[in-house]
Amino acid sequence: MNKLQLIDADTLYYKPLAHPKMLIDGVLSDGLAILAGDSKIGKSWMVLWLCLQISRGEAVWGLPTRKTDVVYLALEDREWRVQQRMQELTDSPPENLRFGFSCGQLGAELEGQIEEALRAFPSTGLIFIDTLQMVRDNASAKVNAYAQDYKDLSGLKKLADDHGICIFVVHHTRKERDSSNIFNDMTGSTGILGVADTGMILRKDDRFGDCATLCITGRDVEEKKLKMQMRGVRWEITEALSAKDLRKERIPDFVFQVADFLLTHGQFRGTVSQLLAAVGNTELKPNLASKHLTRHYSDVLLPMGITYEYRKTAAARLVLLELHDGADGHDGSLGSERLASLRKQNDGTFRLPQASSQASSVVLAGMYGLRMSEIIGLRTTNIDLEKMQFGVVEQMPFKVPPGTKTITEMAPTKSNDRILPITEEALPYFLRQFDLIARQKALTEAGGGVYYDNKLFIAKPDGSPQRRDRMSANFGQLIRHLEMPHIRFHDLRHTAATNMHQLTGDFYTVGEILGHTLKGIGISLGISTNLEAVTAQYVDVRLERKQSVLQTYHKALQPKTTVTGKEAGQETSKKAKKKSSEMEL
Repeated sequence: MNKLQLIDADTLYYKPLAHPKMLIDGVLSDGLAILAGDSKIGKSWMVLWLCLQISRGEAVWGLPTRKTDVVYLALEDREWRVQQRMQELTDSPPENLRFGFSCGQLGAELEGQIEEALRAFPSTGLIFIDTLQMVRDNASAKVNAYAQDYKDLSGLKKLADDHGICIFVVHHTRKERDSSNIFNDMTGSTGILGVADTGMILRKDDRFGDCATLCITGRDVEEKKLKMQMRGVRWEITEALSAKDLRKERIPDFVFQVADFLLTHGQFRGTVSQLLAAVGNTELKPNLASKHLTRHYSDVLLPMGITYEYRKTAAARLVLLELHDGADGHDGSLGSERLASLRKQNDGTFRLPQASSQASSVVLAGMYGLRMSEIIGLRTTNIDLEKMQFGVVEQMPFKVPPGTKTITEMAPTKSNDRILPITEEALPYFLRQFDLIARQKALTEAGGGVYYDNKLFIAKPDGSPQRRDRMSANFGQLIRHLEMPHIRFHDLRHTAATNMHQLTGDFYTVGEILGHTLKGIGISLGISTNLEAVTAQYVDVRLERKQSVLQTYHKALQPKTTVTGKEAGQETSKKAKKKSSEMEL
């Protein structure tokens, strides 16, 4: 007889565990899901549309999805009907969506058929069964309806759990309505909903109308009601849900403080009290800090490539945190040979973390003089690594509501749009940031989180927009760590302007690089000029001229000898404090 495997409460309490992965953010997770509704109200239309969206990784009702292969068992329809619906819903059917129109019964052949399909198509993460009634043995006697329902669905749930996928079953509702609990409308006993991880009820407000309510409950999703309307052949939400609605629990600042600390220092080993002191948190108690780390390991730390271990020793309880580099996900941008050679040149000139958006933001501000709003608003689509240039054509809007996950519109820049060359000295930092983006996306999805692909070059680990105050705070923490005189993040822009002008004397080109008017660049450099603005119309600042100025400046930043970040900080601290506008990088 096998022994009962037990785990003590203390070990389980602090054990870092991966949470179920979301297929639709806040709505559908891995496991067994049930969607029930009246006949002929549009369930199959909704399911087929979900198949198309998830297989392509496209949003569902404005919510991010996790792209995966999908299998749709359309057991109540013929091929021509599914074909007709699909032609109404899309012009480009995805290759990773597969259909089946017959299968075995639950408890007989079906489970084995699903296992075989998963072996044949291992990338499958979602299987729809439309409907439950088509795979049940209706002839079997139901001595105990609850027990029978629970038994029938348990096999599918086990399959979903064992393979880490979602099995989504379409079901029917009964004619009688239960005004006290809409989920009691589901045909069969409460055992069906009892075994399911997620339950959904689609009920029309009027049998002959086009409005309905989708009620959702589950173990890993919050209960919610979505007001919907059939527009054409698609069910759409009339009242969009915000990210705040989907996730009411606020992640404590301490977790982000830890993440920022690891991105700068790489690792930590010590007690929770020592960790609190290291990140500068004097308010949180150690027991709550441990709880926060364990609770948010999967959705914050793991997607950032940070491993976490809680270890008990005879002397103390230790926290072990370490930042890891992940697999390279951007090797195709320049060609493998050129990329490999460029990476060999990357010796970490600035002595900042090799995988940190903080490092990249300092590079863009200190090497190019970009404004903070331009940095956090820079999109990857405006960076051309083949042509070795990028465009500063938009910036992050000033007022972005807290908790914003997606950005649809940017604000225009304060100056004219400008194209800037990527020098050989700056290129490794661009490559490093692209690698980081790819790792963060992969780790987020692997950890079951949602990656918000806003195409932002500098973003949070989940792809959502960076906050200005957070970027300023992180920079201040970095300055203190390096024992450097205090400067603002914006002073990096002054630094770039001053150094470029002192090295080249090219007043006009520096202004074009910074996106300044003649008056603006004069003020930035502290130069008094009475030149009329019309003069600027006759100054042709070509990309080659910008290349020359930036190349001169960036070459001057290269160190003659390699020193560690700590040594560099110690050397800097010994120097006399300089004006922020004259600070060297």
